[in-house]
Amino acid sequence: MNKASRMANASWETINLKALKRLPVYTLPPTYELQRDMGNCCAGDPPGYPTYFTRPQAMHVIETSDLRGATWEAHQARRDALMRRLWLPLPLEHPRTQAWIADRFKHLHSCYLNPALSGREQWDKMVFYPVPKWKLESFVDDLRFSEEWRTKEKAQVELKNSEIIANAANIASDYNHAAVVCIREYYPEFQPTRDQIDGKVETVGNWWEVMAVRPTPETCPGQHGTAHPVNGSWCQMCGYKIKAETKEEA
Repeated sequence: MNKASRMANASWETINLKALKRLPVYTLPPTYELQRDMGNCCAGDPPGYPTYFTRPQAMHVIETSDLRGATWEAHQARRDALMRRLWLPLPLEHPRTQAWIADRFKHLHSCYLNPALSGREQWDKMVFYPVPKWKLESFVDDLRFSEEWRTKEKAQVELKNSEIIANAANIASDYNHAAVVCIREYYPEFQPTRDQIDGKVETVGNWWEVMAVRPTPETCPGQHGTAHPVNGSWCQMCGYKIKAETKEEA
């Protein structure tokens, strides 16, 4: 399959075509060339969101018109408002929506957002719980100093780590879970399950981004110019796992 395959298999059921047709037409300069594959700044967005259909050149036009010299927040707000107008959300219980929800919990497992922060800072200062070892302080010994110094330094490290863990535990409520925050941005009625919070979810590829139904291995179009199975032993597009199938057949 070539790069046009994913675009050719895309479903437009989530795009508000009336709103889309009201947008101004952009004339591409003769020295420009459009990216052939679609998808731009779309990572983590819900199924069928307009960002999965756009190309960098189109997004540049959308984001820069009438906003010269504006802040990043202003650009983002205008972009988000337009994407929402162009989007026709699928129901929360729809298979594509449920596949996206599983993907969010898998990708953001053990990730929490501090409600005292907002915007980019909230994501830049993401909290992990349980706290991984690389986020904790470590005692660094120095043979030049006494055992008394070691005892004191170790106590300070333990105190600091207990504070880090306590702070993370305080933030790590179900509704501060990064996946829950992300999902509720589009589906405010969403209620997480214990298994979802604990990361006990199964993902099925990323076909749900633009395709109406999950393809079979025989009908999978592949992705970004790579034929099925995209990752060799498993397919990122349809979620098919070759090794698992081989074991079942054996």
